[in-house]
Amino acid sequence: MDFTSGWNSLIGFAPAGLWNVLAVFGVIIIVAALANWFWKRRKGGGGGGGGGGAFPWMAIGLGALLAGPKLVIPALLLIAQALVALAIKVLTWGGQQLQ
Repeated sequence: MDFTSGWNSLIGFAPAGLWNVLAVFGVIIIVAALANWFWKRRKGGGGGGGGGGAFPWMAIGLGALLAGPKLVIPALLLIAQALVALAIKVLTWGGQQLQ
């Protein structure tokens, strides 16, 4: 079971320049979200639910996905692959113990 090879072959069809442009946009999103959050905290908000709002997790996540599609998504797929393998081992072991 290999989740990452399918992703790597999928992104291999896109031109390399596209990934550079996406990385730039991702970094811009992250920097803008953090700068906005720090500015609101400086002005007295940003404590979560107040005038400044909570930490911009969605913007950071989106920026990370855009900035690192060759790193972030394969890492998430690797974690999912490990969890599925662990679940299969546990279920197999549990089935053998019942017999």
